[in-house]
Amino acid sequence: QECGIITEITFPTFEDSGRSKGYCGILFASPKAVQKAVGKNGTELHGRWLSVQEGKMFLRKWEEAENERKAGGDQNGGGGDVDGK
Repeated sequence: QECGIITEITFPTFEDSGRSKGYCGILFASPKAVQKAVGKNGTELHGRWLSVQEGKMFLRKWEEAENERKAGGDQNGGGGDVDGK
């Protein structure tokens, strides 16, 4: 919530065991939210240190969704940050 609207979270797992690979992918509604999240790299959350990296795959997905929204594919008005900035 501090960074912005999250539209998708994925937890990659190993195919053979189903166990978590120990990281997740988060798709935010805007690049501004991504930058806020990347700014939290190296900070502590609930006793664990965060390693936050900008993912190119999710940036590409956001650009595709934004282009579709601009073309009229999204009737809901699209994203924006939680704080409205």
